[in-house]
Amino acid sequence: MKTGKDQAPSLTLATAIEKYSFQWTVLLAVFGRAPNGDQYMKCEQVNFTSRYRQCDLVDYLNEKQNNFLDKSISKEHVINAGWIAVPYQFDIDASFAGDLFSQFGAFDALAKWECAA
Repeated sequence: MKTGKDQAPSLTLATAIEKYSFQWTVLLAVFGRAPNGDQYMKCEQVNFTSRYRQCDLVDYLNEKQNNFLDKSISKEHVINAGWIAVPYQFDIDASFAGDLFSQFGAFDALAKWECAA
């Protein structure tokens, strides 16, 4: 989050995320492209008030992401979906998140309407 760069987690960090509980903040995002070429992102931040292990949130977050995907933008516009998870309470700025997602290729796919054209 500090550098905006991809970093492989160390074994120590990966083990900590696997074994310990955290008060997670997760930003769910869906990326779209309209027929006029405009790209956009819709996002929803989930703040957990209790501490959870990452593995205990997988099913909940998958369902939440799928529901958000279904309700946030036209299915014809969807090009990708993603999320950012932080193991502490943090207000994830949507503009920063958009830049980060763009850097990692969130918009490098085709919308349904582009595939049909």
